[in-house]
Amino acid sequence: MNAEKSFVYSVISGVLIYVIYDIIKGMFIIPRQEYKVLKQKVSYTLTMLASYYSNPIDLKGSTQEQTQPYRNAAIEMRVVASELRSFIEKKSWLRFGIPCNDDVYEASKLLIGLSNSFFTAYGTGDCDIAQIEINEKRVHKVRELLKLHLYEE
Repeated sequence: MNAEKSFVYSVISGVLIYVIYDIIKGMFIIPRQEYKVLKQKVSYTLTMLASYYSNPIDLKGSTQEQTQPYRNAAIEMRVVASELRSFIEKKSWLRFGIPCNDDVYEASKLLIGLSNSFFTAYGTGDCDIAQIEINEKRVHKVRELLKLHLYEE
């Protein structure tokens, strides 16, 4: 009889451990892994597209050939911003190492602002120093909000 009880307790404890692990995995491990991937993608995108948001061009007088890479870069930035914003929908009460939803939303909003600023106001010329400074502040704030390594670009 003791062997049967021992077997039943072993099975029940094994099932409980599996259920607890599955809950922890779903609420902490997977969201954290997904956030790390998103964080890496944001860092890569900020670095890779710096030449566009640091050098906005004017659509007036620019050819399609000149503006197309900027349009593609703006779309790429917006895609990353959208992926970051959709991460907010991951509900988790264990958020160790993951910023709060407000910070993630703010970072996404700043990335969308960056994606909208690859071009200067129509007819103002290519060198819009004020826009470039605003973009630098946006990048710094995104890095701060998402706890990306801060460095000078």
